[in-house]
Amino acid sequence: MLVAIGLVTQLGIQSGRIESGDVMVFPKTATQLLELTHAHAFTMAVIFLVLAHLFAATSVPEPVKRPC
Repeated sequence: MLVAIGLVTQLGIQSGRIESGDVMVFPKTATQLLELTHAHAFTMAVIFLVLAHLFAATSVPEPVKRPC
């Protein structure tokens, strides 16, 4: 696994792009990574909040709902 990651990284540095079969992936800038991470982090937090409230509102017995 680490060898594959090193190979992909090395190919990306050498050619400026990574080819994986029919898909070409170009390196992202720090701004692009920040925008992507920010959007996903916010979305995951909202989904977790909704699921936690739905779980709390179910009729599952209390011992199951309590954290260990």
